[in-house]
Amino acid sequence: MTDLNGKNREAPVQGLSWSTHYLLTRIALQTCSDSSLDNAIPVTPLEDFLSRSHNALRDPIRWYWGLLERKGGPTASVHAGPGAITTQQDFLTALRLNPEVSIPYVRCITPEEAPPDAPYDPSRSGPPHGSYQETAEGEAVKVSEIVSVFSDEPDWGMDQDLFRAESYGYGPIPFGTPTGHSSQACFHMAFLHEPPLLTAVLPRLKKSFLEERVRVFLALAGVAFDERADYWGWRFTAWAIHYLQDVTQPYHARALPFPLWRILLRLLAHPVPKRFAEKNGNVLMNRHYLFEALVHLIFNTAVKRRDDHAFMTALKMAGESYRGPLAAVIDRASAIAATRALRVNALLELILNDPRINRSDYVASNDPSYPLAEKLAQVSADQPAMVREFVELVAECLAQAGMVSRYVVERTGTAPRRPDSKGLSTR
Repeated sequence: MTDLNGKNREAPVQGLSWSTHYLLTRIALQTCSDSSLDNAIPVTPLEDFLSRSHNALRDPIRWYWGLLERKGGPTASVHAGPGAITTQQDFLTALRLNPEVSIPYVRCITPEEAPPDAPYDPSRSGPPHGSYQETAEGEAVKVSEIVSVFSDEPDWGMDQDLFRAESYGYGPIPFGTPTGHSSQACFHMAFLHEPPLLTAVLPRLKKSFLEERVRVFLALAGVAFDERADYWGWRFTAWAIHYLQDVTQPYHARALPFPLWRILLRLLAHPVPKRFAEKNGNVLMNRHYLFEALVHLIFNTAVKRRDDHAFMTALKMAGESYRGPLAAVIDRASAIAATRALRVNALLELILNDPRINRSDYVASNDPSYPLAEKLAQVSADQPAMVREFVELVAECLAQAGMVSRYVVERTGTAPRRPDSKGLSTR
């Protein structure tokens, strides 16, 4: 079999890196108590799930539209309910996702399959990319790998460019850009612990669709398991995990990770919200992007070297998991990231030591030659305590990522059940 790039499946790409979500989930689930993760189940196409479940999907989708209506405003379709859901296009539209996104069927080259000295590839793209290989319909894949691989899938475009569709009912975009990668921001971030002054000036920061995403995918997982569509039950479980992992990331939990005096100076300099966003958008995105790139680099390097790194220890947490209602879990997990964000950002600035990240006209994500690995190596040699503190703070956040990942999996599985009134699957 060949992979998505036409390469022989028996010859893994030598220069590769795994998505951070794949690694987070894979490591977190190593200490999960659910024995279902060890099972191998066949890959089944989305259309098979829809042919079994299209009638069962109508109630949870109508319920989901109601959740969106509370945030975005009323739409006629909420009360009319969804029509027939039999195709991929029907499904994506009903779920208010990007109708142009693809639904790939892939596995990852595992760390065990890759040589420890595989060169680092800074790309974090989803399929088609070198670390992914196509899976055939009916091919048996281990449940833990399905959940790990597809916990990255919500970053492959499903939440992008959605505010162009008025019928979707999301209302005006609260933050981020109308199109492109940043247009998914309000689905992947939740600023629950901001200073009251900031939310008073920028009330749109309080609006997020992250919790609604988790609830609907948990509900769909419940439907899939009820219909014995286990592959899709686990794939929806993976999608729900993604958003909960996102809220444990400091730059997803804190809109402006600066001391209050720096926020005040920025607000005084640009008191009009639109102007404030124009002048600060890239300043924030540069830090966000480079933080994730740095964590990605550290993570992948440790995995390739088979290191027992602090990131791995934190993610496993001896199998600890959250308990309780979803909203409370989101609040508690994001609080850790939010409280660590200021120091994480300060350390990132020191490690990078790069004035360009403060320029509104500089976009780090468009700079493929950014010397991140060189900067990390230099600071690690000159100021190892700084890097250690950065790693320790990130590890505290990753511990939450591991706990929320197990929280979701321990509430799913193959036992028949229905979503409760809050969208959480129950055994």
